[in-house]
Amino acid sequence: MCVPKTKIMFSRQHFFKNKLNVKKDYQKKEFVNPYFRNKKPSGGFNTGRYLKITGAILIIYLLIYSDLFRIEQIEIQGTEMIAIEELDAAAANFLNGRKWLVLPQNNLFLLDKPALARRLHGDFNLKQLTINRSWKKIKVTVQEKISYLIIFNKSNFYFADDAGQIISEISQNKIGEYWHKFPILNVGEKKIKINDQIVSAKEVDFILRLNEALLVTPIRAQGFESGGEQEVNLVAKEGWRAYFDINVNLTASLDNLLLILKEKVKDQTKVEYIDLRFGDKVFYK
Repeated sequence: MCVPKTKIMFSRQHFFKNKLNVKKDYQKKEFVNPYFRNKKPSGGFNTGRYLKITGAILIIYLLIYSDLFRIEQIEIQGTEMIAIEELDAAAANFLNGRKWLVLPQNNLFLLDKPALARRLHGDFNLKQLTINRSWKKIKVTVQEKISYLIIFNKSNFYFADDAGQIISEISQNKIGEYWHKFPILNVGEKKIKINDQIVSAKEVDFILRLNEALLVTPIRAQGFESGGEQEVNLVAKEGWRAYFDINVNLTASLDNLLLILKEKVKDQTKVEYIDLRFGDKVFYK
């Protein structure tokens, strides 16, 4: 097929004309590439952003570091043998500390209650403890572990539970408060640590029953001594000792002791011991 010459020339002129127009557009200063639009720089002070940052800092200060939510009072409830002042001082000392070296513990929102509970459990003889928060104060309610026996090892005094396990040490200036409330067992020079099993539960039970039974007799006990796993010695205020076997009937042994004191002993200060470990065969000196 033959294409007219005039038509071919027209096409070439149209092609070069379009190409020239593109070149001119590229050279124009007004040419804009839609994929590389230049952002206009923001100008001036951003007041809104400044106010937001300032407001956030103010809120953080009010919530954490101001006096608005500071714990100012500690209320202690449920103590029997533990001095309220000691518990209060221990809790206050914890609140004066810092969490992660920055955040105050005395803030109602930031108070680490589990950590405070662990601290108080570690310092005191507690069975249970609850901590409740209210406006600017906390209430600490405790339930103390029951102490059944005081154990003495020639150096220190300790509380022991009904299983014979050491619960806590008693300071020298506090022992006078408990001396007449609990029976005292002397274990000689035996080394003692907290949670040690010093005597058996059976021995503790025997001492508690013996101590209670003595309350309705004229015998006044100074304390008790451990004579081994199966023996307990009563130490009377007059200085004499009564030897008991914890496997022998307590009522029968105590009846024999009272009988000897009534019929055989005229002056208890001159008695050295009364041996009750062999049932009805009683020996004394």
